[in-house]
Amino acid sequence: MKWRSSYYFRLVLSYTLLAVVLIGITGGYLLTNAGEIVTSEVSKDAGYELLNVKELVENNFFRFYEDAFFNKVLMTFNKDSNEEIKYLLEHRAEGNVSRIVRFITDLGLIQDMTPGLDGVTVYMREGEYAMDNNRYYQTPDNSLDAAFIRQLDDIVPNQWFKREKPDSPGHQVMTYVFPLPYQSPPAKAAGFLYLDISLDHLSTMVRDALNYPESHVYMFDENGQMIIGGENAPPDEIAAVQHAMAGSANSQSAAGTFTRHGSSVISVLHRNDAMNRWNYVIVRPNESFQLSASKMKRQVWTACLMALLGGFIISFLMSRHFYMPLKKLLYSIRNLYTGPPPAAAGHEYAAIDHMLMFIDLSMLQMKDQVRTKQITGLITGQQTAAGFGEFPAMPLECRYAVAYMTTEPEGCGILVRIIADQPGLSAELVSLSATEMALLVFMYDDSPTSRAVADTLEAMRTSLGSIPFGAGIGSVVHSVEAIHHSYLEAVEAYKYSYIRGRDAIIRYEEISACRELLLLPQVEYDMLQNRVQAGKVGEVERWIDEMTFTLKSEPLSVEMVELIHLRITTVISQIVIEQKLQDLFPVFGINEKIKRRTLDETMAVLKQQAASIAQHINESRNDAHHEKIVFLKSFIVQHMAEDLSLDEVAGRVSLSANYVSTLFGSISGESFTEYLNRIRLEQAASLLVADRHLTVADIAASVGFRNSQYFCTRFKARFGITPLQYRGSGKLRESVAE
Repeated sequence: MKWRSSYYFRLVLSYTLLAVVLIGITGGYLLTNAGEIVTSEVSKDAGYELLNVKELVENNFFRFYEDAFFNKVLMTFNKDSNEEIKYLLEHRAEGNVSRIVRFITDLGLIQDMTPGLDGVTVYMREGEYAMDNNRYYQTPDNSLDAAFIRQLDDIVPNQWFKREKPDSPGHQVMTYVFPLPYQSPPAKAAGFLYLDISLDHLSTMVRDALNYPESHVYMFDENGQMIIGGENAPPDEIAAVQHAMAGSANSQSAAGTFTRHGSSVISVLHRNDAMNRWNYVIVRPNESFQLSASKMKRQVWTACLMALLGGFIISFLMSRHFYMPLKKLLYSIRNLYTGPPPAAAGHEYAAIDHMLMFIDLSMLQMKDQVRTKQITGLITGQQTAAGFGEFPAMPLECRYAVAYMTTEPEGCGILVRIIADQPGLSAELVSLSATEMALLVFMYDDSPTSRAVADTLEAMRTSLGSIPFGAGIGSVVHSVEAIHHSYLEAVEAYKYSYIRGRDAIIRYEEISACRELLLLPQVEYDMLQNRVQAGKVGEVERWIDEMTFTLKSEPLSVEMVELIHLRITTVISQIVIEQKLQDLFPVFGINEKIKRRTLDETMAVLKQQAASIAQHINESRNDAHHEKIVFLKSFIVQHMAEDLSLDEVAGRVSLSANYVSTLFGSISGESFTEYLNRIRLEQAASLLVADRHLTVADIAASVGFRNSQYFCTRFKARFGITPLQYRGSGKLRESVAE
């Protein structure tokens, strides 16, 4: 019996006895403590779910709305900002109606595109007026929210709080107040911007985030006021929640506390763990785990029997120090693994290799995301070079230049691939928006220039095919701290695409001389006025063509060019007023109607407008019946809402209907019906933008269309889009105008 006294036999026997003892102890413990184990697991799972809810509410939900307005608010701190809110903050409302309308339209578009946003309100101390996403209030007292506006000085800014809006009883929202300018003390602020988020939207989002729909989530602010929760809960549950929340304040546990309430578990996340010092509570029923507890007991019995029957085999494997260390390693890796499950047919080594490879790829992807975010912040000035730490985000032994690029949304992906494949180009491309990108170029030459970047971008045009893009290139800088300065120069350079074309590639050095030239060129506005008033269409067109050539060839700043074409617009408006042609050529808002994305497009519209006025003046002098047609056109404009017929209109000037129809065609270039429909549709288009409270049916009736469906058909035939599309999208209106 030598084998009985061998070390291997004693080792196997000892492991077998140890396995029996451990199985007995563990099985007994699990059977007697199954309920406590289930409760503990429920509380842990609920704690994880609370952390997910807190992360969702604080870092995703609220941060989404704060970030949506952070750049706009931040611009109030920048003295060089061109934002509407910065201008309105420093000026009164008088004389700035168009800016206020644009700003309100901007707020309305932001609300339409931001789900859950209940409203945006801006209060300006200078001028004592307020605006929201719907209208302008000459005084804050005219607003339904006047009482809240008057209390803004006493409200702690930059934090979320619950309140009830006065527009309807029970309408509760979460509100966040920005003092203006950015980070101003409320008492010294020049104004305020505050957001309202629907509390129902927040509640729905939190409920959708729960793993178990039967769970109830409660949120309390730092003063103990309930924010959400308790909608369908019994009173005793609410009382138990408040008691558990009070007890958690004395606990020192960092992971929160839990208590039993009937067949449910109440888990509390301390306010100290929350960024805004709110309390988060979740009530999780135990019923969903009872079947698991019973199943666990059966599995324990089965496992004990199987372990007793296979104890010798398990002890043999344990004695070789192979299976358990490997299993432990596998469990440890699975705790860190969140990717797709390994192949079922693979062994443990294959599973470990699969999971480690996925974790490694995830870490690399995370590093790339952090690197891209850091570089974006460095370019845009939101992060300094000191904020990089020891992370190797970019090379330091080179010089840098930034190119600000714009393209169509569908061209961004193609542009990224082309830049990545561009030989000899060492650069980092980051996305700023759906159509904007910044290209950070690393230059290792002894004497680098921005000309090399421009040549590289020009060479890319052939690879992009029909995808257009434009770019502004900043000067070459020698330090990481100066990269943001190069970016600002690139943005400034791209402004000159207004003169050179939206697809131009412009270096900052090229426009430096233009920015330093402050004297206006000699422009003969009187010559243009005389030629238009004389009805000389050809000379008017030739004057504008020559002026367009001059503006594009002279070294002028883009601001000076805009000032010149604004002056030309003023001259045209003055002629219309002097000739009393406002009914045919409206001058209200003419600058916004004429202004286009490039100088060529703007001057083309000016040319067409001036030539039309000159032609009209010339025809007025040559046609004996022109005054009657002018009178009829004015009558049509004033009575377009009525059922106008050719016979009725002809009777106004004591002429036959056939003769009036002939005069319309010869003088206006269009028939009576065409002119009537055009005037009605153009008036309807203005009402769609000017008054958003009117329905399409009301607007159709106000301009003379009795059938709204027929109106929509005529409107789309005229403008190419439906009335609602015309009202909802500024870009569509701009493309229609072009």
